Amino acid sequence: MFGLILGALNVVALAVTAIDIGIHVCKALGIIKKDMPPEELGDRALQAQDRGIKAEDYEGRYNEYLQEIETIELDPEASEKFSVEEKQTAAAEILGTALVEYYGKDSGAEKFLNTELTEVNKDFYTPERVVSYMNAFKNSGDNMENINKYFDSKLDSMQEIRHVDTMLIEAEKKLGVSEEEAKQNLDEEKTKRSEHT
Repeated sequence: MFGLILGALNVVALAVTAIDIGIHVCKALGIIKKDMPPEELGDRALQAQDRGIKAEDYEGRYNEYLQEIETIELDPEASEKFSVEEKQTAAAEILGTALVEYYGKDSGAEKFLNTELTEVNKDFYTPERVVSYMNAFKNSGDNMENINKYFDSKLDSMQEIRHVDTMLIEAEKKLGVSEEEAKQNLDEEKTKRSEHT
């Protein structure tokens, strides 16, 4: 799984949006330090790897890995050998993996992150919305893959549609909108997506 999370994202076109959202979500959940810029996080991961500290050695203990890389002393010369894109890619992988571990491997978080945080959806997914949606699904035990299926009209039954619709409306309301505004937000996003297919 390491190296695959968000690896499909086009780093040059979208990484800043996805990483900004990932940073915000991880900070809000206390997964990473609040003052850690994304490039520094990626730089730390790359330098740690050069020193033999590898993410895959911490599977199931990702918080330990994050604590380890947050405390290493950065070497300015080593920092220069990595491009901004390499640092962003490393940060994206770390953030995606941390979120999947936080929410659980069977939660659908990986699929949600890879399919929903795309160029087409960048205006819809604010960091607050991502947190609200992911928490709604974590708290219910439902699979986050259903978010993508909902917006792409690929859920199997009316019962599933109503269930996901209700969960997303509640998640939207936690963002401070009325039920009517929540329904309107969801309908507008579904319409926008149907026009892109």
